[in-house]
Amino acid sequence: MANGGKVEEQGRARELRADAWTLKDIADELGVSKSSVSLWVRDVDFEPRGAKRASEAPTSSSGRRPPRSNAAVWKGSREWRT
Repeated sequence: MANGGKVEEQGRARELRADAWTLKDIADELGVSKSSVSLWVRDVDFEPRGAKRASEAPTSSSGRRPPRSNAAVWKGSREWRT
């Protein structure tokens, strides 16, 4: 068997991913590697719980996200405070 015979685990992984489980949690639940889970669920729609979409994140005037740094704090509408 090319897929290791883990058909049931693959199906369960897809169900859990659709329920917003993380790859690590799915791997731990099923007793398989995270990389296997990643391959099995890569086409399953997934919306992380509590996560902001990239389009909702604040951007600078250049259209890029502010750098992740403790030195600079995003103040809002195109202003930086250092």
